[in-house]
Amino acid sequence: MIRLNDEKFHTFRIYTKHLVTFFPALKSDKNAISRIDTATDALMGSYVKIKKNTGWLKRNLIHSCQFSRNDGHPYVNIRLVDDMLPFLVGISG
Repeated sequence: MIRLNDEKFHTFRIYTKHLVTFFPALKSDKNAISRIDTATDALMGSYVKIKKNTGWLKRNLIHSCQFSRNDGHPYVNIRLVDDMLPFLVGISG
């Protein structure tokens, strides 16, 4: 969802139906929303370590996560930290 010409991050909206497509086990899981909540907790607590010539820099990747049930179409909004854009654009692997 990140494009090479992005100058800052926007909020990424991921509908739960797309998560179920990517992770089929969620379809029959009665605790799917709870699992998504736990996954966003892990994302919020994660960081990226960037190695530099003089040492390293640790930065959080996720600025915020929000879950919402919108007219029967639940989704998760994820906002990345804008300062991380130069490190993420063009990443492969």
